[in-house]
Amino acid sequence: MEKVIVKHFKERLQKGEYVRKREAKLLPKDLAGKLLEVGCGARFTYSSEKMEMYGIDITPEMIKFLKRSHSKAYAIIGNVKKLPFKRGVFDVIVSNVLLHHLIGKSPQECKRNIKNAIREMRYVLKPQGTLLIRELVARNYLFSLTMFYTTILCAKFGIEIDLLDIHSKVITFFLTEKDLKKILLENGFKMKKLLSKDFKIKKIKIGEENEFLITKTN
Repeated sequence: MEKVIVKHFKERLQKGEYVRKREAKLLPKDLAGKLLEVGCGARFTYSSEKMEMYGIDITPEMIKFLKRSHSKAYAIIGNVKKLPFKRGVFDVIVSNVLLHHLIGKSPQECKRNIKNAIREMRYVLKPQGTLLIRELVARNYLFSLTMFYTTILCAKFGIEIDLLDIHSKVITFFLTEKDLKKILLENGFKMKKLLSKDFKIKKIKIGEENEFLITKTN
């Protein structure tokens, strides 16, 4: 199923959707050292002149563009579910709307993939390190299941639903905030919400787009 996702992002990059220059967010001033962005795509989410920047993405074309746009950064082709780094290498890890793309053949497998990714991030993060997660979370588990099976059908039959931001080659699985907190706590993280805004279709709230600052406690 990962091959479908890679093909989708490759096609969108070729159409120019990810090469447009965007303003990077500013990191909290007290952060320094080495930063890794998992699922970095073609550009980094945060900018920092004082940090050593690493980006890893499963789509080779994204990494090629990242190398061109961030010549001083380390750009690596790889999978967040098996990060190619030693224990405790990074001071900061960034995950920007990545988790809902770590799909499997069932909701249970999706959750396992997300848990594996969080464990991998914990492994390569230094003690007392910082994890920054920006993620869409579902309002409830029923919506999460509905989106998962709807996107599977759309991917199978090549259907696009612009109203729901559903693309023909993208399958998604959204955690609820409760489930995300549980996974993070199980892996020794303490979570603080920095920003939150409603994710709506017309006037119906279906979830939230959140930015979390997460510290490693053990």
